[in-house]
Amino acid sequence: PIDEMEKSVEPQLRRARVAARAEARAGATIAYRTPVLQNLEDLVFMMEQKYDHEKAIDISVEAEGDVTFRGEREDLLEMVANLIDNACKYGRSQVVVRLLPPFGDCLFEIVVEDDGPGLSDADQAKAMARGARLDEAAPGQGLGLSILKETVDLYAGELLFERGDLGGLKARLRLPATD
Repeated sequence: PIDEMEKSVEPQLRRARVAARAEARAGATIAYRTPVLQNLEDLVFMMEQKYDHEKAIDISVEAEGDVTFRGEREDLLEMVANLIDNACKYGRSQVVVRLLPPFGDCLFEIVVEDDGPGLSDADQAKAMARGARLDEAAPGQGLGLSILKETVDLYAGELLFERGDLGGLKARLRLPATD
């Protein structure tokens, strides 16, 4: 009976989320106001627990202050968790997560950087393709970054990859802030 209830509720929840995202995309006023910093700190704590038994990786959060995301908490967590998880997987010993305040176009930025091998320009493009796997040995289905990119697009945000100061990949996630 509970399984049947979940099956009937899940499509309705999905439709509601899609509608909210469509509103966000249209630039409509959104009721969603998600504080970012505490959610980043919670994610980092979870990632530290996850990777603690696998390798010694230092994950730090740097922020001048908090920002409020104009969107759903679950979407924020999903997007950032994907980036931090990849940074932990491929970083050698250090991951830095930075929260930067909104700039000109009212987008704030979350930067996730690691000290791993990084990605070539060609691999960066390939990593965004649905189902593409750059590392067949790592667990997963190769959908993470393409789904992340779709969610970023729904919020009219940006996702950029570049070589980081730590030597590895620097992912820059830009999302809409509330006023």
